[in-house]
Amino acid sequence: MATFRYLESPDESSVIAWFRALSHPPQEVRTKRGRVLAFNHCGALSYRPDGSTDPNRSPVATLFQPRMCRNLFWTVGEVHFLAKGTRETFPDLQKSIAAFKKWLSSFERVYSSQEQPGEFDNYLEGSTRNYGDI
Repeated sequence: MATFRYLESPDESSVIAWFRALSHPPQEVRTKRGRVLAFNHCGALSYRPDGSTDPNRSPVATLFQPRMCRNLFWTVGEVHFLAKGTRETFPDLQKSIAAFKKWLSSFERVYSSQEQPGEFDNYLEGSTRNYGDI
């Protein structure tokens, strides 16, 4: 499992564009709050007894893009790779995770819980500060 949080204008879509530009782009399924990205080339989906997809045993990720709230605040974007043991079970998915991490780290970090306070810290309220690095 791996979680990434990022800040991006709700009008931009560079993160979803990155996934779409992969040599094997994931299948996108829209949900009420975001998207499920199914990396079908990495392996088959696993299902629970009730017929729903088991995200812990399937090559999927969830993507929640930043959005505007109350015409004032931006939410933080999140990408969650949900499968457990990806190195052993889904090695091609692990390669995509590593490539995404490298790509995301090429951008300026505006907040880190490991660094001295930065110029944007006063804008990062609530849960954004509670979850570590962005």
